[in-house]
Amino acid sequence: MALTTKKNQTSPLLTVIIPCLGHAPELRACLAVLQKQRERLSLEVLVVDSASDPEVEAVVVAFSQIQLIRSEAGLTPGEARNLGVRHATGDGLAFLDADCIPAPNWVDQTWHSLQAGMKIIGGPVLDVRPNHPIAWADNRLQFSDFQAGRPAGPGKHFPSCNLVMHRATFESLGGFQTGLPTGEDVLLSQRAVALYPDEMFYNPALIVRHRGRQTWRELVSHQRSLGFHRASLGLFLGRSYLWLGRHPVLAGWVILRRWAYVSLRTFQYDRSGLWRMFLYLPWVLAGLIAWTAGFYSGMQLPGE
Repeated sequence: MALTTKKNQTSPLLTVIIPCLGHAPELRACLAVLQKQRERLSLEVLVVDSASDPEVEAVVVAFSQIQLIRSEAGLTPGEARNLGVRHATGDGLAFLDADCIPAPNWVDQTWHSLQAGMKIIGGPVLDVRPNHPIAWADNRLQFSDFQAGRPAGPGKHFPSCNLVMHRATFESLGGFQTGLPTGEDVLLSQRAVALYPDEMFYNPALIVRHRGRQTWRELVSHQRSLGFHRASLGLFLGRSYLWLGRHPVLAGWVILRRWAYVSLRTFQYDRSGLWRMFLYLPWVLAGLIAWTAGFYSGMQLPGE
């Protein structure tokens, strides 16, 4: 059962859904940017409090025309986003994370993309703290495909921290998978590729900045979880990964393969970040090792 704090609002064109779990200070920064953009579009903003956190409630109450949805039970990211959609009244749906800061024109770009006929839209996920080596490594290992230098064009996967679509599209995809701490957005993308192979579009002007993990423990835990769910759920695994996954002795090749992929994407889309790939190598390597350990754990599950 969800408890909802409502505030007066006209019928919106766009609903922004923000799941939040223990990120009250970061949420304040996110909402401050969105509040400034509300005047340019009929906009509904829903914050889904995944843990009934009084600090999150205090942040939301401080902003006018922001709605808070609270759950009596803890929610996984997919459950929180699905709950937000059930309360949304806009035709357009935009998903953000509480620890993301959208660009000043993010709402305009969101609506422009929808009006241009794009069915599923994603954009760059950049760094809030590019000089923080752990945060940068965490973000780069997740979001190397989503840099500002990537040209506009088709895509096959967009992360849920910067994801836009029409409500009808979301409903046709069946919503986010529940019960997962990570990977629910990749599962949604896989269904989208099957249904709309030519209608997923990358808009390089649709920019958010993500904070990334801040400690060694958070970096290792998160990257291990990403690797585990990539393997256990079979998320965009090509033949080479499937073959490598059956031979743990080749773990070094998996690490090297992922390092090469991230380095190549950095060269293609963010050449100014190449020096960080080497300067922050200890943190990048820690994330790669953790991801690979999770990957092999996931591959060992029955049926994989």
